Amino acid sequence: MSLFRTFLVATCCLLTIACSDEKQQAVASFEHTAQGAFSSALSHDGQYSLVSSINHGVALWDNQQQALKYQWFQQQAEDSLVYAVAIAFDNSVAVTAEKTTFAVWDIATGKNKGFYKIQKASIRDIAISNQGQSVVYGRSDGVVVFINLNTGRRIEFLGHQDKVNTVDLSPNGRYALSGSNDYVAYLWDTQSGQVVHRFNHPTRVTQVALDPQGRYAFTADSMAQANTASAF
Repeated sequence: MSLFRTFLVATCCLLTIACSDEKQQAVASFEHTAQGAFSSALSHDGQYSLVSSINHGVALWDNQQQALKYQWFQQQAEDSLVYAVAIAFDNSVAVTAEKTTFAVWDIATGKNKGFYKIQKASIRDIAISNQGQSVVYGRSDGVVVFINLNTGRRIEFLGHQDKVNTVDLSPNGRYALSGSNDYVAYLWDTQSGQVVHRFNHPTRVTQVALDPQGRYAFTADSMAQANTASAF
């Protein structure tokens, strides 16, 4: 389930609870990490959970079986800290990122498909397209980087004026959405680097998400103001 869909479901749940005095109890709960997590992601269909923990690397959980599918360590040291994770819309690959490196993993086999090191600043968030064809990541210096992992083609988006907090990528890799401490979220074309839409906020943008069908963009800031708008 994407963040966009999760937001809509959560909104409906809140409205339902507000109209009823009955307290809702969880149907079930499952512990995916014992000592806290740095980052997590849920596949669009809810089949997989990806959790980066303090002492156990990154764990991919099969939510249908409630079982650990794979455990990945981005570095040889088991205490390496992964700060951002994402799952492709088609459930083919996952991406994990430390501050200056990121890795792509095959969900079917569990094997590593590539390890990459960046040269400037640090990674704040990352997203990946179907089949792991491309990635987009936001950096602490305000730059957003798109890379086609098949061809090596690279674009640096320089529209932001402060560090980037959150990014998303359309399943086909054509469009990126990024949000920053500069109070702005941009939807931009990864082929040309041109801005498609600008979304203004009163405070720093902390969450963004693209509708997988390319119809809507969701942005939210640190003061809990959220916008949902037509992406095109």
